[in-house]
Amino acid sequence: MVCIPPKGTRRIAYRFDRRLYAHRHTIENYFARIKRHRRIATRYEKLAVTFLGFIQFATVLDWLTHEV
Repeated sequence: MVCIPPKGTRRIAYRFDRRLYAHRHTIENYFARIKRHRRIATRYEKLAVTFLGFIQFATVLDWLTHEV
């Protein structure tokens, strides 16, 4: 099933899963929050291990500061 809702001007509207879309929106917001860290947005870390480590560090920082 499709996850993104159709535009309102579309002639033939297709169905989409609202719960899946809400979950996707939550994930996209998470990535937008962690990309505030310049290191992640520009990917200074060239090794996958160090990049993953900083992703985890940024996730912990986000978890500590983000209000749910």
